[in-house]
Amino acid sequence: KIYTLIANHCDQSLLRNQISMGFAKSLTGIVWEPSATSVEVFLNGNYIGVYMLADQVHVQESRINLSEDYESSSEIDFLIHRSGYAEYPSFNIDGEPYEVVNDLSENPSLASMQLQYISNRIAECWNAVKRGSQEEVEKLIDLDSVVDVYIVHELFKNLDTGWDNFYMFAETDGKLFFGPTWDFDQCAGNANEGVENYQGLRGSLTNAWFRLFLSLDWFKELVVERWDELYDEICDIPDTIRETAQSAYNSYCRNFDKWQIWGYQINRETEVIRSMHTYK
Repeated sequence: KIYTLIANHCDQSLLRNQISMGFAKSLTGIVWEPSATSVEVFLNGNYIGVYMLADQVHVQESRINLSEDYESSSEIDFLIHRSGYAEYPSFNIDGEPYEVVNDLSENPSLASMQLQYISNRIAECWNAVKRGSQEEVEKLIDLDSVVDVYIVHELFKNLDTGWDNFYMFAETDGKLFFGPTWDFDQCAGNANEGVENYQGLRGSLTNAWFRLFLSLDWFKELVVERWDELYDEICDIPDTIRETAQSAYNSYCRNFDKWQIWGYQINRETEVIRSMHTYK
């Protein structure tokens, strides 16, 4: 799964993933973010509809650039995500489930030690944040990545911020980085479970890491400072949405000729969204 075709079937704008990922990609604190674009898909001559073509979140030199040597040591570079659907190889820290995305050793004994090493690294970072010392946290975690990932999740009010596809990665001799961001189809008012409106906070209420970080005054100051730096770019997002929608408007209309879902609740769409009956 080097590339993905995402149907965005429960986002009737077909834009939320692409816009949020594009914004995240512009932020210097996020080391790597998937590229994404809108495409029309034909299968064996049959029109299937509009999909988003995107990079998969993947360990690779041009993506999450980590060592893929999994047979030499119990200490390895790793890519994980917090996931409510976590399957082996997985672990828990304070009740939070994580799944390892990269490979582990083919030797079961070594793989078990690698999984324990990753778990210990995350627990060390988690406990440092709980203790609250900025100096201690900065030794273990790249704070620029935490701040930028937080702003993306909070700005777009992502339903899944505290549930799934919340990525982190680290080299054996490096800090823990947050990111990339992924899975924002139920953001920006597209879910009837607390993200209908832009007011108030979302990420800080649902994500355990953000709850911890935002209990610390020094971290809140970092967020305010970064928000002020990004404010003009943030204010441009509505224009970006309109321009992106206009650039592919005819293809989006063809998609909804194929999939006539206006007025229906496909997943968690709000009553406001279900009341709309044209793409424009």
